[in-house]
Amino acid sequence: RLTREGRLARGLELRRELCEYDEEQTPKLGETIKEFFERTGKVWADIAHEWLQSYGKQMRRDAYSLCKQRYNEVLPLLMEFDELLKLEQEEMEREKQLGTRHVGGEPGAARPREHK
Repeated sequence: RLTREGRLARGLELRRELCEYDEEQTPKLGETIKEFFERTGKVWADIAHEWLQSYGKQMRRDAYSLCKQRYNEVLPLLMEFDELLKLEQEEMEREKQLGTRHVGGEPGAARPREHK
């Protein structure tokens, strides 16, 4: 199990990897292949037409195939990122229940001063 710092480092690494993909060609967290294709089908159809010179029904089949390929390529990264988010939220909730703060405290909170 990763430490908080390890989760943060891996999360940043995953975000960098995901940012390498065009947003129009990347599924959103929790999006099904069907929803992804409905949202981005035009982009994939344009790519299928340009790359594969396909038309009509064949273009739609090729577009779906390209979309599915990207979905399967990116899905493991999205799932890992989602798991890291859930772990962080669980840890923050535990700390909140215990009355502890993670390193740096709450955003905007002042650090306690030492009295001499």
